[in-house]
Amino acid sequence: MKKRLIPALLAVLLLVPVISLPAEATGTYGSVPVLTGYADVDYQAEQILSEIPLSGKSARDQIQAVYDWIITHCQRNNWDGTLYYDEKAVAAIAPSYENNTKQRIYQGKAVIRREMEPYWGLGDDSYDYYSFDANSSVAYKAREMMLKRTGDCVNYSALFAVLLGHLGYDSHIIPGQFINPNGSKVSHKWNYVLINGTYYWFDIRIDHSYYVRRGSKTIPHQYFMIADTKEWENSHEWDHTYSDLLAANAATVTGLYNQAIQDAAGTPSYEDVDARYGSLFNFWKNNTYLPGQFTDVKSGAWYEENVKDAFEYGLLLGNGDGRFGVGDHLTIAQTLAIADRLHNRYYEGSGLFLQRDPWHQVYVDYAVNYGIMAQGQYDPLATATRAQFAAIMSAALPDEALPAINQITRIPDVHSAASYSEAVYRLYNAGILTGNDEAGTFAPDTPIKREQVAAMATRFANSDLRKTFTLK
Repeated sequence: MKKRLIPALLAVLLLVPVISLPAEATGTYGSVPVLTGYADVDYQAEQILSEIPLSGKSARDQIQAVYDWIITHCQRNNWDGTLYYDEKAVAAIAPSYENNTKQRIYQGKAVIRREMEPYWGLGDDSYDYYSFDANSSVAYKAREMMLKRTGDCVNYSALFAVLLGHLGYDSHIIPGQFINPNGSKVSHKWNYVLINGTYYWFDIRIDHSYYVRRGSKTIPHQYFMIADTKEWENSHEWDHTYSDLLAANAATVTGLYNQAIQDAAGTPSYEDVDARYGSLFNFWKNNTYLPGQFTDVKSGAWYEENVKDAFEYGLLLGNGDGRFGVGDHLTIAQTLAIADRLHNRYYEGSGLFLQRDPWHQVYVDYAVNYGIMAQGQYDPLATATRAQFAAIMSAALPDEALPAINQITRIPDVHSAASYSEAVYRLYNAGILTGNDEAGTFAPDTPIKREQVAAMATRFANSDLRKTFTLK
């Protein structure tokens, strides 16, 4: 029996109301993530990929970066008892992530991984030879590797399949035998991946074994992205039925994905999503703010509604001690957390991050990877100035998310030559920042308080809250 981690998304696709989305909103195979449909596994895949430098790389280099990360971060069946994420924390996040994932599917921005064995009628109930390639099996084996960072060949292959899926590639697992240099054979599994219309062979586990033998100094890439099946046969032996069907029907598989993306994007979505915002419709309130949520937020205070909105949008979540942090100055790390959540929510529909030690490192890594800041540009533990806040937050969203609704051409204390001036003017004209007085004074070198940030952060998420104004 195939073990399920949490209910798959496919079972609920037709249970929510319908609004039509324009065809141009949909993606195509290779341009959208291919997900397993298991929220905890797909969420963890995003966390791992946020650690891997991918921005600006070619497709091949991105795939190699993922391949190398697995080789350098995982071991062959040698678990030391370390768990690499908090299962309870991920389980708590999973329902919200699942809802966000449905929304991405309905926008044509993600698709569920295709199970090709049943498509061709392969396997049967008495001996499901291909069950290892089913989504439930791939997700389960990948989850084991994510949690423990150790496993055998099928764990390596499953994790590689899931991570490549999130980069947009259909990856299948092929069983057979590896032929050792001395002619002996060992039971084994590896990957067959559809990239730009062609299937390629990958054997990450064997390359890992050579990496270990070399003293963990160089990765050989001997079995990385091989197109020639005859060459592959020199070291691998298998029943070719499944792989031959995949290779001969690469265009068909691509078409199946494209059709699935188009079909999903033309049907269900949520009633509370307003399509006029374009990619901003990834923002909706997915947290519930309760009276007394934070002990330091006084009822009736000018900032109470702003704090409530920022919390419900998932942008500012408090200090973890029951306080929101009213009166506290915002740090660079906290600014990065807000900016990263905005960026991830806008592009991916999630905005969820699983913190590690130190808590802010995941936000620093993400910000560097996506160009929100340069490596070493800021000290994450330092108090953020208003200028730094503006520069970081402005980098979180593209121009189409921040259209100009004002015509501010002069801010008294923001010189045009300042490194942050473009960001500040951009946020003034987008109605995010309004200045400290009627003249629009910005005070770039002063710190900024968390309750002040709450109002600004929600204006990024909800364009109805942005301010139109002129300066005197």
